Amino acid sequence: MSGRTKEDAAVEDYEHKEWGYVVAFVIGVSVCWHTPFWVAETIGYLDKLEAWVAIADSWENPLTLLCHLILVIVGAAINAAAFFILFLIGYGLWKVFVAIGKWLLYQLEILVSALIEVAQWLVNGVISIVTTVTRAIWDFLTWPLRFIFELIGDLYGWFSERTTRRRYERETLKKAYKEKYRQDFRSFRAFMKYWKALQRGENPPYPGSEGTGNGSGGNNGRRQKENNNPGGSGGPGGNGSDPYQIALNVIGLTEPFTKAELNARYKRAIARCHPDKTGGDDREAKRVNMARDVILKRKGWS
Repeated sequence: MSGRTKEDAAVEDYEHKEWGYVVAFVIGVSVCWHTPFWVAETIGYLDKLEAWVAIADSWENPLTLLCHLILVIVGAAINAAAFFILFLIGYGLWKVFVAIGKWLLYQLEILVSALIEVAQWLVNGVISIVTTVTRAIWDFLTWPLRFIFELIGDLYGWFSERTTRRRYERETLKKAYKEKYRQDFRSFRAFMKYWKALQRGENPPYPGSEGTGNGSGGNNGRRQKENNNPGGSGGPGGNGSDPYQIALNVIGLTEPFTKAELNARYKRAIARCHPDKTGGDDREAKRVNMARDVILKRKGWS
């Protein structure tokens, strides 16, 4: 075995292949020769075909060979036609199976998509129900706390607004005290007490106007009578209880009136008691200014 050359091995392989080809050819010829007999047996003509072959066998050698050659050719044609038909059938079945497979896959995809949508809808519904119930329970349990917090917020807002308004009013009054009324009141606290008494509708005496006679108190009383202020008290008003009405009496106005009328009456009243004029009274001028401030604040005029 070790002495074999590659050429000898190639020759041996070629001979084996040749024998394989010869055997395949013989089997193919045999199958093709028997095919007409199988077909004739199937369709019921086997007796006639065998009789025809027996007649052909009684002929001379060339005709017998030609007869068997015709049988082989017919068998080959039948096999080729059968193979072609089987190929067409197989190809058609393959196409059908592929189409059916695609349709089944498409239907399966639709079914899976529908199932997924249904599952999502169920999950979302369950989540929505759970969320709604949880929120309702939470709202019910936290309602007292929310009510208390809202009440505290409202109270804080009211208190903050009130404190801011009071702080603004106090700053405004402090500015007015420093600019106009520092000389008349001992302190800002006394000025605030006087202002709060006016806001309550009281008629407190203006500092320095308690006395009567020829002094400043007499001049105040005389000017109060000229300004239709009965009672002779020294504050910005007479015997009325409304500070706004008292201020109107000091200026000499009655409702209704305009801002121009207020300015005209104010100028006339301040001209009579201006400290720079002979017989003027600084305290009376400040009462007129305070009365004007009260009217402007009530009317909302700047």
